[in-house]
Amino acid sequence: MGEKKDLEKIVKREKAARRLAERILEERSQELHDRNAELEKLNKSLEKEIERRTLKLKQNEKKLEVALEELEKRNQVISKLNVDLKDRIADREIMLREIHHRIKNNLQVVMSILSLQSQEINEEGKAHFKGAINRINSMASIHKRIYQDNNLQFELEVYLNNLIKDITIAFNYELKIDVRVDVQIDKIIEDKIVPISLILNELINNSFKHGFSNKDHGEINISFHKDMGLNKTIILYSDNGIWVAPTENSFGLNLINVLTKQLDGDLAIENLESGTAFKFTVADLTV
Repeated sequence: MGEKKDLEKIVKREKAARRLAERILEERSQELHDRNAELEKLNKSLEKEIERRTLKLKQNEKKLEVALEELEKRNQVISKLNVDLKDRIADREIMLREIHHRIKNNLQVVMSILSLQSQEINEEGKAHFKGAINRINSMASIHKRIYQDNNLQFELEVYLNNLIKDITIAFNYELKIDVRVDVQIDKIIEDKIVPISLILNELINNSFKHGFSNKDHGEINISFHKDMGLNKTIILYSDNGIWVAPTENSFGLNLINVLTKQLDGDLAIENLESGTAFKFTVADLTV
């Protein structure tokens, strides 16, 4: 009887264990089912989000294509405008060179007329005519340089050296004269070169004619530099000659003052032991 009871207990335990295992399995199955359902739900949500973002990306790609097409069209328009602009600039430069060429030729005609006319007047009058011819020749040289140059901006140092050479040849001067040019600015505005040239033409001519009397050696110093603080250009001209103080009616000095005002500048003249110095403080000349 005791063995039968033990066997019944064992059977009961096995049944209880089986029921517990079945309950646990059922719970785990339900949990797995719930998780699968949740995962399926998340997958569907993710698929919808992917579809939404894919659609948005395609829309953005389409907008980008349209924008790129528009940009390409605008670039083509800009390229055409640039070509047209370059052609217009080239035409303008050709026209300007032709104008400067004609001006130079006209000035040479004026010089020829003045030269012929001067033969009919006295020596004092001839001196005045020669001064006028030199000034006109200085302007003609400017216009010649402009139409011969490949660009319409002036390389100042080259121009000054050529101007000094022309004046030296014109005077046929036997006295040895050293000319030092110190230019710390490269190119200047085209419409400023005429008054600058006439000022320097006047000063150099006066140095040659009056400054070097009783001298065995002449010196001329010309410098250009920019005053960054004032945004001005400083022009210094000096020689080792002793100048006679000009009268109030001096044409040369009056001309220099007028030209200095055209450059929005001021002039200071100083007689030093070593000679005479002119300091011009003018509006910025740089390109």
